[in-house]
Amino acid sequence: MSLCLVTWNKGVIIISGDSRGAISREGAFYACEEVEKIRQIDDKVIFSCGSGWVANKVLEEYKKSTDKSIDNLNEIAKKTVTEFEKLYPEAASKIKRKLDLLIATFENDTAVMYQVSSIDRYKVNRIEGTNETYMFGSGVHVKEALDLLQCAVGSTNEVYKAIYNNLSDEQVGGTLTIFTLNKSGISKVESKIDDAQKNIKWAEMIDSKKPLIHCNSDMMEFRVHGNRKLYFDPIGERYVFTGRLEACELVGGTLNIGDGTFTVSNNGHMIATSAYIKGLIEASEFKGGLIKTSESEKRVEISDNQIRTYNDNNNLNGLVTNNTVGQFGDWEFWDNGTHVFSVYNTTNGGGVSLIPIGGASLGVGTEDKNLLLRGDVKHQGKIAFFNGTPTSKNEVSTLTGGSTLSEIESKLNELISALKNYNLV
Repeated sequence: MSLCLVTWNKGVIIISGDSRGAISREGAFYACEEVEKIRQIDDKVIFSCGSGWVANKVLEEYKKSTDKSIDNLNEIAKKTVTEFEKLYPEAASKIKRKLDLLIATFENDTAVMYQVSSIDRYKVNRIEGTNETYMFGSGVHVKEALDLLQCAVGSTNEVYKAIYNNLSDEQVGGTLTIFTLNKSGISKVESKIDDAQKNIKWAEMIDSKKPLIHCNSDMMEFRVHGNRKLYFDPIGERYVFTGRLEACELVGGTLNIGDGTFTVSNNGHMIATSAYIKGLIEASEFKGGLIKTSESEKRVEISDNQIRTYNDNNNLNGLVTNNTVGQFGDWEFWDNGTHVFSVYNTTNGGGVSLIPIGGASLGVGTEDKNLLLRGDVKHQGKIAFFNGTPTSKNEVSTLTGGSTLSEIESKLNELISALKNYNLV
């Protein structure tokens, strides 16, 4: 519960509320954490009581809405209470006053108070201020508060603070908030309610040596030695667990750790900004990113549709696909950071070229082993046989002067004989 005091006339409204949350157990009230019960939304100040779950959900939706009419607030209240009754039927059946709202505002330079209550079937009560000053209270200790208010002397803030200090207990306390509304706008003053000299019973004192489970419409919590381990946050509409969770199976829902650092959707889609996985990974498909077999030194890397191999010196070494000009069909071979050979894909039906780079040599075959070349063989550049000096091939269209047919035939026979001796033909 709480205590709300209102003083108003035609030109001003003073409305106040405390912030103490309370729970009831076996007929006794116990103070707990503070709750926002009075707040400003645009040109209105709204005090709420009843189910904390309902009140917070109603006012958060109303705050986000572009329609700030009282009728819209009333419709949101009806819808939310109905939702509450469907979601928590057992708890709702035990709460008579599910929602009460007091709304203070100015309309056409005149102070106006509205009241909306689930008990009154959401009938909107509207009262305009007059030249006479009225006092009104809602919540607990209303009669005592109004009696003190009528005979009090001093400034408004001093009087209200003295009343709340005097009446503070397990249901009234925390922070006193006083709003003053007039034609010029809205002002707000906050102060701490003093209950240090009172023997307040706190929720932590309930069987402090035993775990406490408390469930009602506004709260679900599990305490151990007075500390909350599992509780429901009605504003965030979430359960909060502050301990260690051990489970053999988790079914349904989503997971979000670190505000998006690690997430798992309810269909199994996982997003992680980084991960260290030790053991077997089985997958049918990998997309994007960088795959490395080691953080540094000797490793293989796969990224951007390319493969790169490195040695212990962190230099390219061995097989490397072309990663500079995007020729996806090219293979390169590197020797400790030096490019020595390329398999060049000409593309567009141009075939493939084997290209030594930077003066590196290219050896094909090995001694004492047959090398078979099929199809037509074309050669460009110099050629040497049997460890001879490379000599350029020249095109011959006519015989040189002095050569006879028999001389040419003789030289050809010598060449054929030599090729046969070396099993080249």
